[in-house]
Amino acid sequence: MNEPGRRKFLGVLGVGVGLVATGFASVPFVQSLAPSENPWVSGRLLAIDLSDIPMGEMRIFEWNRTPVMVINRLKEWTDSVADLEAEMFPEDHPRQQRPQWLIVDGTCTHLGCLSSWTVGREDDVMSAEHPFWCNCHGAAYGFAGEVLRGPAQDPLRVPLHYFVDNTTVVVGTDDPAAVPQVPPVTMTGRTQKLPANGY
Repeated sequence: MNEPGRRKFLGVLGVGVGLVATGFASVPFVQSLAPSENPWVSGRLLAIDLSDIPMGEMRIFEWNRTPVMVINRLKEWTDSVADLEAEMFPEDHPRQQRPQWLIVDGTCTHLGCLSSWTVGREDDVMSAEHPFWCNCHGAAYGFAGEVLRGPAQDPLRVPLHYFVDNTTVVVGTDDPAAVPQVPPVTMTGRTQKLPANGY
C-alpha cells in the first residue's frame, strides 16, 4: 500500500474507532434520559406523610404537575357531607373507609386554575360555606369537593390513592398489589399562600 493510501486508510480507521467509542460512551447518558422504572423516582406514585397535617388543616403536594390537596377534616366537616359522599363514592372507596381525609386535585374544573383552601383566612368570610374557592372566576367547592357555585360544573377530581396505614397514603394508584414497597421517606407538603381578598 502506497503512502497516500495508507494515510487514507488510517484516517478512516481512526474516525471509525472514534465513532464506536463515542457510541459506547453515550449509552449511560441515553439510558439516564429514559423514564425510570421505579415509580417513586419517576413520580408516577407519591407517598405522603399524613402525620405532618394537623386536624383542620390542608397541605398541598405536587404530583405529576398536579396540585394534590390533602385535608385533615374536622368531624363536623365530614358529618356535613356524609350523605353526599355516600352517593358520590362506593363503600370500598378510600373516602368512605377513612372519611377524615379529603384528597383532591386542587385544579378548578372550570378552566384549570388553582383553587384556594379558604379555611384559616384572617377574615374567614367564605370558609364555612365555601372551603374551596377559585380565585380566577369565582367557582366554589364544599368539604367533599362538590360544586357549590359556578361557573364550574364538575366537582374537584379525586386522584387514585390508597392508605398504607394511619400515617401514610399513596397517590397514583388504588391497588396496593400493583406497586413496590413504599419507601421509608415520604413526602411532606406545604401550606398554601392565600390571596388577601379571595379573588
